[in-house]
Amino acid sequence: MSKKIISIQGSEGSFNEEACIKYLEENHLKDFVIDYAITSSNVIVKVSNNKSDLGIFAVYNSNSGIVKESFTAMGYYNFQVVSVFDLKVSQCLHVKPGVTIEQIKRVISHPQAIAQSDVYLKTYLRTAEIIEGFDTAFEVQKLIKGEYDDKVTAVIASKICQSKFNSKILVTDIQNDENNYTTFCVIRTLS
Repeated sequence: MSKKIISIQGSEGSFNEEACIKYLEENHLKDFVIDYAITSSNVIVKVSNNKSDLGIFAVYNSNSGIVKESFTAMGYYNFQVVSVFDLKVSQCLHVKPGVTIEQIKRVISHPQAIAQSDVYLKTYLRTAEIIEGFDTAFEVQKLIKGEYDDKVTAVIASKICQSKFNSKILVTDIQNDENNYTTFCVIRTLS
């Protein structure tokens, strides 16, 4: 029996991967392999064209509002919503081992993660340059690979990035609201 494909927005280590694992476990689905489609649009296209059996992407965050990328992509394709669920999101400040908070001059992350953590950034890293990146987990991977100035750059991402990519978490729970939830949508092709 071949495994089914579930496409997700985001890369390995992303909150979307956490959401996918939660959905699969809670629904006792074991015959799926994760396809890291990166964008909501890619997820929806793959599902709509029968390249994936299911798709998962973020649609709303309790702190930063709708995920515009997802709503824009949803308007162009036909699909069926299977489920909608929430995931508690804890934003963490990642650096390469050996870097201290005083050394940070640049913070990179996905725009949603930056918006969810802007109070912390304005309070504790107010002089740091804030740069919008492509994907939270992808930015941690780039940091660890040395694609950024190692001693001055931090990335906002999930806790699981530490174990997946050997980053160091300087601070956990930097999101503005302790009750920070993201709503995810699970889709499939129209029957």
